[in-house]
Amino acid sequence: MNKIIFSFLIVFLFQGVATADEGDRGSEKFTAMKSKVLEHIGKKRAALDTFESCVKSAGAKEDMKVCRKEHKEKMEKFREANKEQREKFRSKRKEKRDKSKE
Repeated sequence: MNKIIFSFLIVFLFQGVATADEGDRGSEKFTAMKSKVLEHIGKKRAALDTFESCVKSAGAKEDMKVCRKEHKEKMEKFREANKEQREKFRSKRKEKRDKSKE
């Protein structure tokens, strides 16, 4: 019984070491992805801050409409840029997959 428990402990110990090693290899990709995500969040936050200040300074319903319209336009441009980036990423990934199949 003790041998079985001991063997399970050893397996779990080496499994943790193996996954930690894989994390080191992909750390460059991870940091690049992390920086892109943080940049994306910063851009969204800036747009929301602008929208918030516009809403706070609005004095009438028409002013609110202008704020909403401007914010909507900014977010649509932002989404279009992100859509283009996604398409580029997908095409690169597809090319990479096709090369690996050959």
